[in-house]
Amino acid sequence: MADKKKYRRSNGEGSVFKHHNGKWCGQIALGIDENGKRTRKTVYAETRAEVVEKLAALRGSIDAHKLKPSTRTTVGQFMVKWLKDFKRPSVSPRTYEWYINVSKSVADEIKNTRLHKINAYQIQNTLNTMKNEEYSVRSIKAAYDLLNQVFKAAIEFLMIGDNPMDKVKIQRKETNKKQKALAGEDRKKVMAAIEGNVIYKPIIYTMIGMGLRIGEAIALKWNDIDFKNDTITINKAAKATPKINSKGEISGRSMEISGTKTACSVRTLPIPRVVRDTLKEWQKLYIQRFKASDTDNLVFPNKEGKLRSYSGFRRQFGRFLEEKGLQNITFHQFRHTFATMMLERGVNPRVVQEYLGHKDISTTLGIYTGVTSDVMKAAADGADEALRGIV
Repeated sequence: MADKKKYRRSNGEGSVFKHHNGKWCGQIALGIDENGKRTRKTVYAETRAEVVEKLAALRGSIDAHKLKPSTRTTVGQFMVKWLKDFKRPSVSPRTYEWYINVSKSVADEIKNTRLHKINAYQIQNTLNTMKNEEYSVRSIKAAYDLLNQVFKAAIEFLMIGDNPMDKVKIQRKETNKKQKALAGEDRKKVMAAIEGNVIYKPIIYTMIGMGLRIGEAIALKWNDIDFKNDTITINKAAKATPKINSKGEISGRSMEISGTKTACSVRTLPIPRVVRDTLKEWQKLYIQRFKASDTDNLVFPNKEGKLRSYSGFRRQFGRFLEEKGLQNITFHQFRHTFATMMLERGVNPRVVQEYLGHKDISTTLGIYTGVTSDVMKAAADGADEALRGIV
């Protein structure tokens, strides 16, 4: 009978155990071959010490590149295999879709290069080209981070010896960030445009008046709104979840309601009077338009009374703005605009943070910094007045 006694082994020693034939056995992983299968080398000896010695020699041989599981695998082939078999099981479908989209931005020059021949110069040149072609810093960083994970995995599986990303440098912070909040005049134009629209007015008022994310807004149900105490509870969000086929490809999407973005995003907020009045007006029209049994109690359903797709809603709203002669505006800009308006009016940033559901005050202050010069002047006047009171 095999001896099942466990032994503590040193890092890099490999797997050492007593074989059923009575001999000691040792295994060490060589990596993954071109078919995506793990490859191992096995050694046998009469004693455990002899097996450990053989494994050490084998490890030295691998480190000296005398053993290579494959020299035919390209970066692209390994990336696809790694994403499908190793990344996909460990992340959500939405995150997996994000990785797939990032992988599409990696140049074919890199993907078509043999894994063991890729070098830092090729990668640096490609990322520099992305910068010259005005890719965002975020997109370039995403490509860098994906490649870094891929090459680290290749090292772990002994496909390559060194990580070429160690010598690649990129810009990691955006410079001259564009103002995301709507300027004062643009706010007035948008509000005037939606004033007569029974569909857009209530949802846009809710987003710009309370700083909600679009997913939070379209997931709202009437029982989340307490008109008696004038509060809205945010405890869920609508999300487009990718459908992934057996090949690891994105085959479609389905809208569903799930939890909020973070635990801090769960919040109960006072409703501004103008938002409350707009929602009450909408509720009257809503009752006339829909049967309760057809809507799942959603506050802002589509015309069939079902959960909206925000990609479809975004396209509809984009066409509406175009017809009104207005520039394209993202739903997230309404959230930025809410925060900026509050800060412009001197609302405590901690209160703004609570409304937005941010975990960190630095997120609130770091992103929403577009206060106007008039507000800055008012702050200086306030400091002047305070100083005069103490000198």
